[in-house]
Formats: sequence, C-alpha cells, structure tokens
Amino acid sequence: MHGYVHELQAARRRNKYGKKAENLQFLAEKGYRVPTTHLLPFEVRDIFAKDEQGTLARMEEDLKSAIRSDRSYAVRSSANVEDADKHSFAGQFKTVLEVSGAKGVAEAVIEVWRSVSPGATTDYMRLSSRDLSEIRMGVIVQEMVPQMVSGVSFSVNPLTGAQEVVVEAVKGSGEALVQQGVTPQRWVWSGTDWSSKPSYEDIQNSLIDAVVSATKRIASDYGAPVDLEWVFDGQELYFVQLRDITTKGALTVYSNLFSREVLPGLIKPLVWSVNVPLVNGAWARFLSEMTGVKGLDPRTMAKQFYYRAYFNMTAIGMVWKRMGMPEDSLERLLGVSGSGAGFKVSPNAKMLGVAPHLLNFLRRHILLSAELERFIPAKRDQLDAFAREGLGELSEEELVARVDRLTDALTETAYYMVLAPMASNLFNRMLETRLKKAGIDPASFDALGGLEEIREYYPNEMLGQLHAGWQSLPEEKQRQLRTEGVVALRSWPEGEVFRTGYDRLMRAFGHISESGSDFSRRPWREDPDFVLTLIVNYPDAVHQGSARAGIDEIQVSARQRSSIRMAYGKARKFSLLKERMSITYSFGYGLYRNYFLELGKRFQLKQVLVDQEDIFYLSLDEVRQIVAGGCAGNTCNNYRLRAAMRKREMSMYQDVEVPTLIYGEKAPALKDTGQGELRGTPSSGGYYRGRARVIRSASEFDRLQQGEVLVIPYSDVGWTPMFSKAGAVIAESGGMLSHTSIIAREYGIPAVVSVEGATVRIKDGSEVSVDGYNGSIVLEQ
Repeated sequence: MHGYVHELQAARRRNKYGKKAENLQFLAEKGYRVPTTHLLPFEVRDIFAKDEQGTLARMEEDLKSAIRSDRSYAVRSSANVEDADKHSFAGQFKTVLEVSGAKGVAEAVIEVWRSVSPGATTDYMRLSSRDLSEIRMGVIVQEMVPQMVSGVSFSVNPLTGAQEVVVEAVKGSGEALVQQGVTPQRWVWSGTDWSSKPSYEDIQNSLIDAVVSATKRIASDYGAPVDLEWVFDGQELYFVQLRDITTKGALTVYSNLFSREVLPGLIKPLVWSVNVPLVNGAWARFLSEMTGVKGLDPRTMAKQFYYRAYFNMTAIGMVWKRMGMPEDSLERLLGVSGSGAGFKVSPNAKMLGVAPHLLNFLRRHILLSAELERFIPAKRDQLDAFAREGLGELSEEELVARVDRLTDALTETAYYMVLAPMASNLFNRMLETRLKKAGIDPASFDALGGLEEIREYYPNEMLGQLHAGWQSLPEEKQRQLRTEGVVALRSWPEGEVFRTGYDRLMRAFGHISESGSDFSRRPWREDPDFVLTLIVNYPDAVHQGSARAGIDEIQVSARQRSSIRMAYGKARKFSLLKERMSITYSFGYGLYRNYFLELGKRFQLKQVLVDQEDIFYLSLDEVRQIVAGGCAGNTCNNYRLRAAMRKREMSMYQDVEVPTLIYGEKAPALKDTGQGELRGTPSSGGYYRGRARVIRSASEFDRLQQGEVLVIPYSDVGWTPMFSKAGAVIAESGGMLSHTSIIAREYGIPAVVSVEGATVRIKDGSEVSVDGYNGSIVLEQ
C-alpha cells in the first residue's frame, strides 16, 4: 500500500473509496477475476483542494511504483453517491480511458475530481435532491486488458424484474456498447433454456455460457440482483464493474406455461369464477403447507388475459425463493418448464428456515398412496349422491346452495388433484434417473407394461371393442345407425349386445369432455351421436408402440435392479392413482354443469338470457345477484348484453396467438403470427412428415384422417381416440408427463408439446415435419 494509492486487494473497507470500488473489492475477495486495480480514497481529493502541486507530486510518485509503464489504464470515478438505489449518477462524472504513465494517470485522476462541478451536475443534483457539497470522490485506476469481446450482464431483467439472465455483448471495446450506443448482440437465459438469442452469432457460445454462469454465482454471493460489466481478452473473462439492480416496483410477471396444462384454452367467466377459488385454493394450500407462508390469496394467484389463464409467477416465485429454489419450481415439478428441464432440489441455507414445515408436509404425505386409496372410493360415493339428485324440484336458491355444497365437496378433491400428479411426476423422474445411471435409455423401458388397471381410465379399449362389434353388424343396420344415430340403436331389439357395450362405455366415460377443467364443455352423455361416430370411425388397426423392455428384461446388476424396482413400483402405483384421482375429480367437477344449466334454463324462461348456455358468460357473483334480487326491464337487458358482449369477445380471441409471459397488469398488443420453424418440448421420440390437421375441439374427430399430424391446443381424456389415427402430435401445452405425451408414447408416435401458437401458426392442411427428439417443427413451403 502506498500513501495515496492503495492496491485493491490490500485496501480495507472503511467507507472511504465509494461503492464502485467496494464492489470491485467484493469481486476480488470472492475469487472473481478483476483487472489489476488501484484505489484513491476520498481524502486525497480533499488534500488536493488545499495543496494542488504538492498532492500532484506525491500522487505521481506513488503511481510510479504502483502502475506499469508498458500498460494503459482506465481512470474512473467512485463517488459516495454513485450506484445508489434511487439515483445511480451513472455517466455524471468523468471516465478517462487508455491512459499511460504515472503523469498521465495523475492528470486523469484530477480530471475525474474536477468533473464534480456545478456546471456538469446541476440538473442531476436537482433531480436527486442532493447537494454538491455532499459528494466525496474516490478514484479507480484499473489496468486495461485487451478487449476481444466486451459486454454487460444482468442477473434479472432490469426492465421487468423477471428472473432471467440478460447478456449484451459486442466485439472489441465496451465503449461501443456503453458510450457509443452500438446495437449489441443479446441473449436471454430463462433458467432452463435460451428464450432469446441473436439471429447471427460471431461470439463463442462457450463465452456467453461462462458469463451467464458467473453472473448467477455473483448475484448469489452478493445476495442481490447485479448488473456487471465484463471483458474477454481471448483467454480469460474479467469483471470491471458491479452494480446493484433496483427491482423495487418491478412489474408482476404472469405466465401461461403452467396454466396451459391445468386450465387450458379460453375460459368462460362462470368457469373462471368457480375455478379460481377451487383450483387456486388447492395450490395455495399446497404451497402454504410446504413453506409455512400464510395469506396466499387464490384470487391474486392468477389473472385472465384474452380470456386465458395466466399464473402470477411473481407471487408464486417468492414462495419458492424463500426456500432458495428456482422461481419456476412449480412448472418444473410438473414437467412443464420451458425446456422440459426436470426438478432438482439442492439443500441450501434458506431451506433451514422452512425445514419444519417441509418435514411435516413430507411426514403427512409419505403415506399418500394409502390416503388416496381410502379417499377416492369414499369421495366417489359422495359425488354419486349429487349426480342422482333431481334438480327440477329445487328452487333457484336451492340450486345455488347445491353449487356451494358441491364446491365444499370438491375442495379436498382439488387438493389431491395437485398432489397426485406431482407425486407421479416425482417418482417417474426418480425411475428415469435410476435407469440412466444403469445405462438404460428411459424411452426403451416399458414402465406401465402389464398395468392393465390403468386402461380402465382411458376409453380407447372400449371404443376398439365396440368398433369391432360394429363391423360385425349387418350392412343394412350399419347404414341405419349412421343415418339415424342412437335413436335407431334404442329401437333395435336384436342389437342388445352392441347396445350393452355402448351403455357401459357411457356409464364409464359419459361425463368426460374435451376439457376436464371446463364444465361449460358438452360431455359425451349430452352428445350420444358423437360417441357413436367415434365408434364407427375408430381405426381398425391402431399404432403399436415400439417394443420396450420390461422390468425383468433389462440387463443390470442385482443392486441396480433392486433400486430400479423400488422406483418402478412407486411410479406405476402413482401413475394409476393419478388417473383414478383425475377421473374422480372430473366426474364431480362436471356436476357443476347440471346445476348451472338448470339455472340457465330458468333465466331463459324469464328472458334474463337469450339461451340457457349463456349463463356460462356470467360470473358466479352475477348468477347470485339474479337469484337474490331477480331482474326486470333494463336490469335483465344488462345481463343479456353482458353475456352477448363476452361471447363476441371470446369468438374474436379464439384463434389469436398470445404471449407466454406478460409483464404488468395490462394486456399487451397481440403479435403477428409467423411461419418457418417452431420449437417446443420433445416428449415422444421419432420423425414424421405429413399433412397438418388443426383440431381445436375433440368434437372434430371426423376431420382427422389416418396418418395426419394432429395439431391441438391441449388434450384431455376426451381427446384420446384421436391419437389412434395420428401420425404425430403437436400440442400448445403440456410437459413430459402430460396426457398428450403419455398417450403419444403409448402409441409410438412423435410428439412435441408446449409449442407456442401452434394452432394459429400452423395452417390446416399444410405439410409439416415433426422431430420428436429435439422438439423442432418445420413448416413446409
């Protein structure tokens, strides 16, 4: 250490160098590469003000022994007011670059001191409500390294507060980026994948990977979001500045990546007003039990944009951050994160704070399978009682009361609908991990082979059997059934065997619709002729999945087999429980439709609504208002107009492409759709090229021809028959363990899920190439 000039690593922090200098000290102490740096504390400027010549001579003498004569230096300000939370004073003080020799550096230091002048900073001082006399100026003298690439990086998005690393870079000097306004190349790392990359790349990917990795580590060590300036000399990565990023007032981030799976498609107002307390309440309970966070409001956990559900990832992410986990942990848990990345938990200090809650949660649910085995049949009995109830004798008030009772009955069911898929996903991930450790490709392993019970929860087997029965019918009877539908089946005494099978199918699956989370959709029981059409058009020969090894056929050591078998048993058990839980919930949830249609019929008779199904375009509160106070004249007109307006809006937004992320509370302008290559999450391997058939409703089954590429917004049990005809599947929602992915793998056809805007950007009838291994979809010209 010299009198006026202090070495960076040797200088002790005593609030005398400025925050810029102290942040460089932090980087050096944590082991990050910083160019050779020297510091001049505040007091040297104070001494200079009293004795300019003497201070200059002493400073030059100190610099001669501190810096190298064959190197150039950057001389920067480090004032006590710079890099503050509200006013950073960025660019307000002098920076001098490419300075050589002790005399030149000393003169540059004086330039920096003299940049604290009324003429240079008056406007900014007024804005910051600071007085010029408050400013104390330290100076940084930093050796300049050769700059092959220079750039900046942010550990969070500085505009939105989103948890993503943003990197901007240029070739050569960073002055082109920071001072000259040259447009840089830009990368955005979402945490699991690149959400944005340059269209051209002349900067090494390995360098950008290193910058992202270091930025995340520095932010973690620093304990706050950071903004970094860095340079690369062709061999080493250096950091030359560190600043805090102020995220106070950052915009709320909404995402539909997760909601596209659990609340897909456009959601009518009545469905939304029922689902928010029911579904979000279940998620709030789950998060609260895991972390101990209280007061999560289901109403603020999600919001509608363009009648689609978006989850408040800022609110949900804060819960995970409390545990030291990624903010998108919820999406990772269910396998619907942007890149399909799995869920990994690394112990950390923050987990200690929530450990008691986490242990209690795990203790309670370690026997979850036994709990579900008891819960499911008991809940089904309770829901069957609702289904048997006659509605015609109930008053409007009683119908609304039944809706509330049904919600009470489904509250616990919705909670288990959160836990069962999550447990299934975790055990399937565990099985995949153990298979990989044993050198086995999970795609070549048959995890569900021989689990015949699971077939009871999919309609395909019954449809196939009934189709075979259909083919054995006399041609005359086939023609009659095609023409007259189920009416002819009921009046045909000789058709008892076929009719019995049809009735068995409807008893088992009559409640399902194309969306198990939307009770406004018509279930199969309301459209029996559609089900008959499914049977008639069911393919004679369905796809056969590729041959896969069973648990007894894999070549592994005895120890590995034991480990795999444990995970295999759990994965199979929870795969089945997930399907049992799903069909129980969808059965009960579908009962809402009965009550609301009865109310809608009465509203139609009173001319409150034009059609009974218009009730789905009102909110639950509006339904309550009508029942409680009735309506007359203009009041009735208001409800009719409100329903009609919302119906028009939903029709208008049906085919638009909406963004995955929305920042803030205002809906963004809709973007134009494009052509070319689309990307998503690969979830069933294989390559396929064929004609695309865009299907937005399961009722369009007959439009899909054998071997076409099925393009859908999402899928539920009601969509399953289509997979038997498809050559490949593209879905706008879903993850590795979504319904789409599982069924595609069962049929051995390629699938790519989470393809943003697929049903809009892919034109019906166009040729597409699907790569089920890397998630790319090429739109042929």
